[in-house]
Amino acid sequence: MAFPLRDIAERFGLTLQGDGDGLIAGVCSLQPGMPGRLSFLADPKQAGFLEQTYAGAVVLAPTMAERCPVPALIADNPQLAYARVAALFLPPHPPPGVHPSAFVDPDASVDPGATVGPHVVVEAGASVAAGTLLAAGCVLETDSHVGPDCRIGANAVLGREVVIGARVRVGPGAIIGGRGFGLARDHDGWVEIPQLGGVRLEDDVEVGAGCTIDRGTIGDTLLERGVKLDDQVHIAHNCRIGALTVIAGCTGIAGSTEVGARCMIGGGVGIGDHLRIVDDVVLTGATQVPSDITEPGVYSSTLKAMPAGDWRRRLALIRKLDRLEQRLRALEKPDNDKGDRA
Repeated sequence: MAFPLRDIAERFGLTLQGDGDGLIAGVCSLQPGMPGRLSFLADPKQAGFLEQTYAGAVVLAPTMAERCPVPALIADNPQLAYARVAALFLPPHPPPGVHPSAFVDPDASVDPGATVGPHVVVEAGASVAAGTLLAAGCVLETDSHVGPDCRIGANAVLGREVVIGARVRVGPGAIIGGRGFGLARDHDGWVEIPQLGGVRLEDDVEVGAGCTIDRGTIGDTLLERGVKLDDQVHIAHNCRIGALTVIAGCTGIAGSTEVGARCMIGGGVGIGDHLRIVDDVVLTGATQVPSDITEPGVYSSTLKAMPAGDWRRRLALIRKLDRLEQRLRALEKPDNDKGDRA
């Protein structure tokens, strides 16, 4: 598909600079760029690439318009505008229907407007709404329900009693509704606690490739509207993630923890169990969270990378901190104060 640049500008409410008759057939990077393709500039640090680009057009801020040698779409938020325009070039949705190799239980319900790919399994009591795509090899277990216009990636698994809202995206290999890690100690070892709850994903949630979201022990694990998970994020049983929160890759959240709305959680973060994190918290990458966070703000708990020799010297000092603290406390005792006055 190709769209005249003028039509794109009108469709998305952008200001056009330059020739609007050129056709845009896809996207490209700013450097080197490609004729007939659209790029964008959001970071002023990349402005040096702009003057040499071969892109057919560039989405950029008004302050950069004079430096653009090709037609431009001007927006106050170039990244957001580009994201909306780029969606025009997503691959077309496969036609609705059930692939001959798929298995759909007679007691399942698949809307005629849904697309069920090769080797998909839809078990009894499951349902799939119109406009939804189940990619090759994914599994919907008993009584799982997928709302309209969702995309469930290849080999993803939706466990029993998983309920998904509208326009949800689930990446390849994600497992939603697996058994929560619930164990009771016995004198001979461990006894599994039955995980009898489910998982609910509200509208517009995105779950990246390889993510795992465990079912609740009794109630449901819940991701509220608009939550976005990067690849390989783990959400344990009984967690609740507030609306519009975003979580980067390789983060793990232990069981029964509640994360507020509009939080931003970096990659590799570890969050303990049974914690409460309020709305509008930012956790930078690799931060460890062992206790509640009760005030909005930016939180970190890591050291920046440094030469190995410097790190070893600092580590040696850290190991001495207990002894240094004991010596300091001894010097601050009242008896020592009296001795000093005498």
